[in-house]
Parts: sequence; structure tokens; C-alpha cells
Amino acid sequence: MSIKWDPDLFMIGIEDIDKQHALFFEKIDVLKDAYESNTENEAIAQILKFIGEYSQYHFKYEEELMEKYSFPELEHQRQEHKRFYEGYVKLLERFDNEGPSRKLMLSIYNYISNWLVEHISGADKAFGVYVNKEKE
Repeated sequence: MSIKWDPDLFMIGIEDIDKQHALFFEKIDVLKDAYESNTENEAIAQILKFIGEYSQYHFKYEEELMEKYSFPELEHQRQEHKRFYEGYVKLLERFDNEGPSRKLMLSIYNYISNWLVEHISGADKAFGVYVNKEKE
């Protein structure tokens, strides 16, 4: 099963963040395609590296915006971002040690995609509602 960016489901109403979220979906799809087409481990590792680095950039950007708007759930968001990244790093370490087994790649894909869907649909949507009310 593949997960795709769907603006109707995942847009939070903050243009920059929506674009960043869409890129996450694109990259996890690229990751899935790379593994399924037996792409070399180094190419898969580069995609994983990008996802890790981009998540840090995105979280920092999002948290700074939350600070700007005095979002009351900022600390909760920080904790969710931290937990995601810590789990991601553990999976990346396994990839470095074991290589891209089917089971591990499925675990990585599911971890990222499930977290994105749940986080965007919940915490980030709440932030979008909050910001758009503040702008009124």
C-alpha cells in the first residue's frame, strides 16, 4: 500500500508547512519505489538521509512558527517531533547495520507514513486552525 499527499486530507492551511508536508509524502514514496525496484543501498541511504535532515529542518521551522503565534501546544509538538526523530534514528541505525531487508524497509516506511498521517491529521491540523483564527 502506498500513501500519497492528498490536500483534502492533509492541508492545514499554512502554505509553507503544507508544501513541506507534501514533500515528505513525495520522499517516502520515492523511498518505497527505490526499495521495490532493488535500487542500490547507497541510493536508499541517501533518501533516508534526506528524510532525516529534512525532518529536522521542518520541525525547527514549524516550532519557530508556533512560537511566533504563541501556540499553546508547542511543548507537546516538540515532544512529538523529538520522539519521531529518535525512533527514526533507531531505524536508520538498523539500516546501516543490516541493510535494506524487506522487513526493515517496511518498518521504516510504515513508521514514517503512519506518523505523518497521524501527526498532520491531529496536532498539525490543530495548529493550522489556531493560526488561521489568529489571522482573522
